[in-house]
Amino acid sequence: LRLPDGDILIHAGDFTRFGKLSDAEDFNAWLGEVPFAEKVVVNGNHENNADWQPDVESIITNATFLKNKGALVRGLRIYGTDFCWPMKTESPLYANIPKRADIVVVHGPAR
Repeated sequence: LRLPDGDILIHAGDFTRFGKLSDAEDFNAWLGEVPFAEKVVVNGNHENNADWQPDVESIITNATFLKNKGALVRGLRIYGTDFCWPMKTESPLYANIPKRADIVVVHGPAR
């Protein structure tokens, strides 16, 4: 996979084939190899209900993993939401997004 040059890599989920732990571990190893100073990752629907999800931050160690929280990355306030299935109304998770976030990372559409 060829990636353009950049300072921050943002991955918006689906880094496994339906929650396989070995895929998450392979993805983490790949994150350790890509030449970006910073990496940010959120869940996709494939990872959302995985058995290993409570331990995700100890599995995805080569990136900042955001699940309904934010981080300051290179002076940017980045907020990442958990995955939420598409709804006819706005996801309740979105009410928690800080108004001053510079970048918001979500897996699904806003509505």
